[in-house]
Amino acid sequence: MHFSCLPNGRFLRALDNYLSIPLLMLEKAIPAISRRKKYGRLGDFRRKSHGGFEYRTPASWLMSEEIALGVITLSYIIAISYPILNKNFFETAAARKAYYHNEKNYFKPIVRILWDDIKKCPAYQQYSKEIKKIESMILSGQEWRESVDLRRYWRVNIPRQLCKRV
Repeated sequence: MHFSCLPNGRFLRALDNYLSIPLLMLEKAIPAISRRKKYGRLGDFRRKSHGGFEYRTPASWLMSEEIALGVITLSYIIAISYPILNKNFFETAAARKAYYHNEKNYFKPIVRILWDDIKKCPAYQQYSKEIKKIESMILSGQEWRESVDLRRYWRVNIPRQLCKRV
């Protein structure tokens, strides 16, 4: 996720809690645990030449147009609301361990608290339609299908000539 502002500790903490915890609830455990050994550490970011930064903690969220729109919109809500999104569930070693081991049961009650905070943000009413899909998936315990060919969901056609070369 790319942002066109400079990172600060409070913003990164809000992203870790209000974006990464909800998205953890959508990931399958085995790939998530494996990925976090190298990519996806809490607070992981990289400054970009455009003057902003790339937040590198969440898994790929390009599962479908609807999910991608939801994640981008949720990120926007967090970006403009982070001063009032002040929960930090990663203060304990137990929470950090639960995150890196994808222990969804640990985060089930937490994600509801976080989502209630998001609903209190002024931008939530304006953008609730865009995040409805991910909200319902998160709160109902659904997982996204990481192994599916994204070209199908994004309706991308690859010309046969390219398929033969690959």
